[in-house]
Amino acid sequence: MTLKLPLPSNFFKCPPLTTAETDRLKALAYSNAMDVVQKALVQDTSTITWSLQINESALKVYRGDDRLSPSLGLSRLNVATSEVMGTIDEVVELFRNDTTEQAKEYVARFGRDLLDAASLYTLAEPSAATPNEKVGITWYALRSPLKKVILERDACLLESHYEFELNGKRGWVRAMKSVNLMCCPDLQHALGLVRMTHTGTGHVFLESDRPGYITMAYVVEADFGGSIQDWAIDVAMKRRCRSLLDIELFLRENRLARGHFLSSHQLVPREARRQCFLCQKKFGVLFGGKTNCVKCGEVFCSGCNQTWTVKLCGVPTRIEACTKCSLVEPSKDSSISAALAGPPPEATPRQVSSSSSSTSTSSSNQHIQLSRHKTSASASSRGFGGNSATVEPPTIPFMETEHVKEKWIRELMAGNESLLALETTTRKGPPMDDADHLSTVLFSPTQLLPIQSARRGLLAPEDEIPQERRAPKQPARAMYFA
Repeated sequence: MTLKLPLPSNFFKCPPLTTAETDRLKALAYSNAMDVVQKALVQDTSTITWSLQINESALKVYRGDDRLSPSLGLSRLNVATSEVMGTIDEVVELFRNDTTEQAKEYVARFGRDLLDAASLYTLAEPSAATPNEKVGITWYALRSPLKKVILERDACLLESHYEFELNGKRGWVRAMKSVNLMCCPDLQHALGLVRMTHTGTGHVFLESDRPGYITMAYVVEADFGGSIQDWAIDVAMKRRCRSLLDIELFLRENRLARGHFLSSHQLVPREARRQCFLCQKKFGVLFGGKTNCVKCGEVFCSGCNQTWTVKLCGVPTRIEACTKCSLVEPSKDSSISAALAGPPPEATPRQVSSSSSSTSTSSSNQHIQLSRHKTSASASSRGFGGNSATVEPPTIPFMETEHVKEKWIRELMAGNESLLALETTTRKGPPMDDADHLSTVLFSPTQLLPIQSARRGLLAPEDEIPQERRAPKQPARAMYFA
């Protein structure tokens, strides 16, 4: 039988690991993670010297020369660094793949170069004590960055997620290292995949000196295997390093997906604004294209109001939102998706504290320490150095047991503007009881302004559009809920 990608789900036959093997792999995963963090600092050591390869305002790429590298010629060590607005919790949420929905979202964003993947072993899962840490072994088949020049690759990687503390700053690392397993053989003859070796690769995120910002680093130390020209390796490495900039886009999309969305009648009329609300440039013949932000409702130019793809109730949706709203973290209480899913579960006050394990890695002027945060994954604030803070339980609105779903949605729409607009119908006949009333409630999606592929230039405010020339409002589609 001829093999082809994607492989069957039962292709890899992985026998159970012994306790000693599991402990050895866990220790290797932790050691590799701390090594990746150390390389992300881009500091010259007795074995590694760094040189700047790309110097841009949003991205810097360094190349490291490791004199102790086990392979020559095909082995490369590069580190890409950048700084973005965000938090460690936002980054951890971005890389989560614990559930099926999270895994699909992760592959859709980070799997553009991924041909296939298979989870071989799960060595450590997130727990209540360590919600942001996990260890496992995964096989990846990677798309060639340069077709007809570089063959497609695959790798068997020991992947680990750890929180750490560096000089009093909170950080998180996702590290990978190649391992050899009998159950994951070389597939070059069967599938044409060249096995590559990752000596230490991963993403490192650390709180920045600037409040509200984090420093990102993407470390790539790999031996591509096979026979590749040096220029092709350099092109492939730089392309991998530039993928670090995609994380800022993903963080902004996640922020925009939360919170409220304005309906068309709540938006600021475009003819009421003579200039962009953000950059203050005046609209006119040469500088036109007025658009509204569905988050704040203001009028912006096409440069300040961009098109984003966000998940609304699990469906990818294109919206127009300003760059300012994409940087603001909305209140969790205003999340429509969370509210429609039902009331939050009851919670009791809990202490958020942190302590450090005895395992640590240090250099001459840096101290990396593994963090053990005793909190749930939903906690947004964590203590450091033994400090603690009390997290109040969420307030659950009182609802009668009868018609709970209808009353919850009514209360949601009364409290803030929802993507659902409530309409009631008039019906002739005798009065209805509560049970029959459910069939007469209409829920229709709010009519958001359609996003056109080419924006139409609008008239200036002084050239008001006559009322008879304005397009009539489209009636809302009604969806019946029994």
